[in-house]
Amino acid sequence: PETPLLLLEFHGSEAEVAEQSKNFKEIASECGGLGFTWTTRPEDRTKLWQARHDAYWSVKALRPGSGVVATDVCVPISRLADCVTETEEDLKRLNLLSPIVGHVGDGNFHCSLVCDVDDAEEMARGEDFM
Repeated sequence: PETPLLLLEFHGSEAEVAEQSKNFKEIASECGGLGFTWTTRPEDRTKLWQARHDAYWSVKALRPGSGVVATDVCVPISRLADCVTETEEDLKRLNLLSPIVGHVGDGNFHCSLVCDVDDAEEMARGEDFM
């Protein structure tokens, strides 16, 4: 489904991974997360991670013919939620399309700014955002 997607990897013994998955499912559910699934099969994990690896092409398909510029933002994990929230507010204020993808366990995320390269005003807003 076309909804935000959160992928996680848990590491440890089989029992530890099961416990971490159970705890995360409960936390995600409390926060409004839907459709939690997990797997230990390598082929299933590969399929799930393919969505992350195909993110650029999904973004590019949002506005055929537009350009996509990827940003790289890294902040201390303690500031990550604030930074993502502020970034979303900036995008809304500037009326820009930019899905956010990240490997946030290390405080890192990417905006994929989608702009019509022939629209000088939109490009200026994109420059402002950058």
